[in-house]
Amino acid sequence: MEITQEQYEKIADSLPRQRGNVTIDNLTMLNAMLHVLEHGCTFHSTARSSKFILTELGH
Repeated sequence: MEITQEQYEKIADSLPRQRGNVTIDNLTMLNAMLHVLEHGCTFHSTARSSKFILTELGH
């Protein structure tokens, strides 16, 4: 499952605003969390299977 930009725009006002000091946009982070929930994997394995990159989070 992955949220498209169009779908994200419909719910964006319900989510916290993105701070200026983050390198990963909210849509990418949301899609990474959905991937983990859907596949039951850890964030470590998520980096290989989606656009989410752990190094940008400082891991």
